[in-house]
Amino acid sequence: RFLALHKANIKTDHWFLDEGWKRWQADIRPDFNKLLDLADAGRIKWIIVDRQDRCEAADKYEFVAILHRLRKARCRLYTVDGRCLTDGDIGEFLKTGLDSDQSERELRDKSVRVLEGRMNKAKTGTWLGGPVPYGMDVVCFNLDMVAQWRVRIEGHNLRVQIYPGGDTKRYDGAENFPPSSKQEVMQLRPSSEDRVKIVQQILSWYINEACTFSSIAERLNDMNVKHSYSALWKHHHVREILRNPVYTGRIPHNRKSGGQFTEFVDGGRREVDTQKINANSNRPRAEKDWAWSDEILFDQIISVEACRK
Repeated sequence: RFLALHKANIKTDHWFLDEGWKRWQADIRPDFNKLLDLADAGRIKWIIVDRQDRCEAADKYEFVAILHRLRKARCRLYTVDGRCLTDGDIGEFLKTGLDSDQSERELRDKSVRVLEGRMNKAKTGTWLGGPVPYGMDVVCFNLDMVAQWRVRIEGHNLRVQIYPGGDTKRYDGAENFPPSSKQEVMQLRPSSEDRVKIVQQILSWYINEACTFSSIAERLNDMNVKHSYSALWKHHHVREILRNPVYTGRIPHNRKSGGQFTEFVDGGRREVDTQKINANSNRPRAEKDWAWSDEILFDQIISVEACRK
């Protein structure tokens, strides 16, 4: 509608889309930064976005910096409803700033709700997504905690759904996982017997023979043991197994930082410094900040005492 009104046309190679990225990652979103670089070089003179929040950043101050950058490059920024966000009019500037502030507040409020929801689910042992630890499967239970099916990781983007009767279904490809309903619960459970034995063998080598992470990885590769995500075992795969308490039967969450605007530390919520958000992402947390499942969900693969060693 905007293009038709202004009798304009945009070539397909001038469409920019960052799929899978968050607005607060404005400084590292690839297509967004490519677009800004083209504006800096004078190769584009106007940009159109669906809504203002499509070009915003971690907070209103970073967004104003983006507007200043575009104004300096003499590049105009429009929304599809015809607003020019880089207009010098004071009224438009104030409206843009207020809208950005409201958008930021909504994101922070949502972050709090999401964090509280995740912490509550963590107490029930619910699997919250992410890489599945080696030696574990994701199991779907009904409300009576009867297993309906399980998913086993067989390689990078390779998954198989296994039903209790033995039937299977493939779910290969990026972000391709069997759906579940609100009446079902997803939790981690020990995988096949051979994978469980590998986890126990890794611990035995580490404790009884004082093997390094790298030497254990080499042994596993020599034995042709396949890692669930990688073609070859690396030292960090072994390290993660030895550091992950999931094998004791209780599920820990919040082991690493990664909150967008709010994080759980020191027994409560704390706002994240948006200026350091990328630098702090995925940083290990102190054990006191972990969120544990209230109950032991399965028989130990590794004892708590051995895990602490």
